[in-house]
Amino acid sequence: MDRNKVSYLFINLFSFFKRFFLDPIIYGYLTFIPLFFVLGRYISKSGLILSLSLMAILIFGNNSYVLYYLIPFFLIIIFNNNFKKIDLFYLVDSTKYFLLFVIIYALFQVLFNFFQFEINWIYSDLSIVNAKNIFIPNRTIKPFSVFSDTTTFTFFCSIYLLVFFRQKKYFWSLIALAGFLISGTRSFLLAFILAYIIIYLFNIKSKIKVFSSSIILSTILYFFLIYYSKFLLQFFAEYSSRYLLYGTMYGRYETILKRLEDFELINILIPLKFDYLSDPNLTFDNLHLTLVANFGIVGYLLFWKFFKVEKDDKITTFFFSYIIICGFFVDIIYSFYLFFLVAIVIFSKKKYA
Repeated sequence: MDRNKVSYLFINLFSFFKRFFLDPIIYGYLTFIPLFFVLGRYISKSGLILSLSLMAILIFGNNSYVLYYLIPFFLIIIFNNNFKKIDLFYLVDSTKYFLLFVIIYALFQVLFNFFQFEINWIYSDLSIVNAKNIFIPNRTIKPFSVFSDTTTFTFFCSIYLLVFFRQKKYFWSLIALAGFLISGTRSFLLAFILAYIIIYLFNIKSKIKVFSSSIILSTILYFFLIYYSKFLLQFFAEYSSRYLLYGTMYGRYETILKRLEDFELINILIPLKFDYLSDPNLTFDNLHLTLVANFGIVGYLLFWKFFKVEKDDKITTFFFSYIIICGFFVDIIYSFYLFFLVAIVIFSKKKYA
């Protein structure tokens, strides 16, 4: 079996295996095992420069403790050459039955609830899955299948959905779409639609234009959902679907305001110093604010400049736009498993027919 395929399957399944080990020490050691699968013989010069630049900004801003949380992110960036050896279309086609398996398992979770060992994992302090977000009264649960969380599961399905749809493999497109919908991640669904409109309907190719249009459209969407959140919450109160919970967006907005209470204009250039090891301050459920808060506007621009997008490579361009829009609703760089998938769709080669 292809080595890249083995690594891909192992990393995506590893979160499932960890659920059986709830001892904090053992669980902590297990967390580092997947990181060895992204290491390689060759270091990316541009990735190393970006990593060192962001590290310098953190140290200069007295936020060096954040480095620990970003070890997986930096490793993927530094060794991104490994992902360039992956043929995305071959990988997707050769693992389509794995896609089917994880969707069936997610459907099982929706219909019959989680196994006891998964419930124990959810309620432990070890998982990043929050029980309050998974179990909402009078609403369907958000399954995460074998993955670390629901957003990673959704992003995984979206890769197959786009590739199969563009290849006109409509049966497998429907399978991937089913997984996408089962996950119940509303923001990713909207992000997928917006990115598709930008790349395939508006036919925008320039990286700068893709970036700016993605930022503008997602900003409009973001504040629309916040402004009308209370109305949407009341309007869809009688429905059990997780897709109709857009009213919860206002809660995210209030969280962001609370975390930015000490933020001043100068912090756009010089990052805000956070309280030591205060997890809530690390993230905002918004990649863009997380990047600016931790690295300032300079680090923010360096991060997005790092992603190379070719005008004729629409798959990569789509996922570049998709990540930008998803970034308004989720922190990406703190999740190894999610950013691993991001690296695959961005850095892998695509052999178009």
